[in-house]
Amino acid sequence: MLEGPKQAEQTRVRYVLAEYHPETQAHRSLVIGVLVQGNGQLLFRFLSPNEAGNLVPQLSRDVVFSIERTFNNDREEGTILIPDRETGSRTAVAVTSNEYLEYLHSTFLNTVTFSEPREILARDPRSLRDSIFRSQVLEPIERHLETEPLVAESLTDGLILLLHARNDEPVEGSLKLQKLTFLLKEETKLGRRLKDEFQYVPHNFGPYSSDLDSMLQVLQDEGLIWIEVKPLTDPHAESDRQQVRKSEQLGPTEKKNMRVYKLTEEGQKLAEALAKSLSPNEIQEVSGLKGKFNPHRAEQIIDYVYKRYEKMTTKSKLRKYSH
Repeated sequence: MLEGPKQAEQTRVRYVLAEYHPETQAHRSLVIGVLVQGNGQLLFRFLSPNEAGNLVPQLSRDVVFSIERTFNNDREEGTILIPDRETGSRTAVAVTSNEYLEYLHSTFLNTVTFSEPREILARDPRSLRDSIFRSQVLEPIERHLETEPLVAESLTDGLILLLHARNDEPVEGSLKLQKLTFLLKEETKLGRRLKDEFQYVPHNFGPYSSDLDSMLQVLQDEGLIWIEVKPLTDPHAESDRQQVRKSEQLGPTEKKNMRVYKLTEEGQKLAEALAKSLSPNEIQEVSGLKGKFNPHRAEQIIDYVYKRYEKMTTKSKLRKYSH
């Protein structure tokens, strides 16, 4: 008698799983999210950027952001236009319809595929979504991590290792961190084998990457790095973030602030795990690069980079200084 009322409260719910396919064959595919339709709603849950960074280091945070954005947009619109393969015309399909899940099953979105839609009975679609996410996403990934060590694969990993080098020595100023990461990429065997995520272009003070600036914000939001703001001691420590002075000479400037970059406790744990995948020579390379430039003022690294990478000085405000 107790089962009758419970069964009556249940509704038919449809769902699909989202599976991430790494670009490298070194890692297996992993389920990273779930979409649920029920009670006239579209519900979904994917690994957050923080979870992606901590649980699946090979998963690009850009993929996570773009997936979340795609389905937020679809849910807000309520419908999407699906092309007909035969006629080429487009038909509006509600995101709560079965056709929407069938369409997802036939697409490949940013290295992510979607399972065939499944239908079950559930009393609460939201609780079902969270239950599926826990059992099909989090628990398998946690079991997977118990057997697979972290491997440094991207320049973001290289950046973490750079901040970890020399006993987690902080890096003062965005200019110095920009140039250190550039040199890691250009002058170390480790940097040359890592996946290149940061596009550098000639800027006011030589090579500069806005991608790196964006990633630093992401790493701060995820609790892996700490960015401290303190009074500026080196006139050019923050040059890549601030408007360049009219003068082309190095010298005193008005008092400003600069950013100091260091790993948090969580960032240190990640760096220690990544370091286990490096050879002794690679560890020495990163430590040597940081030791060569980080203890000194920004002028030294500016001068070195300008002399070795002249193509990166075409937009510079300090060309006279370097020649």
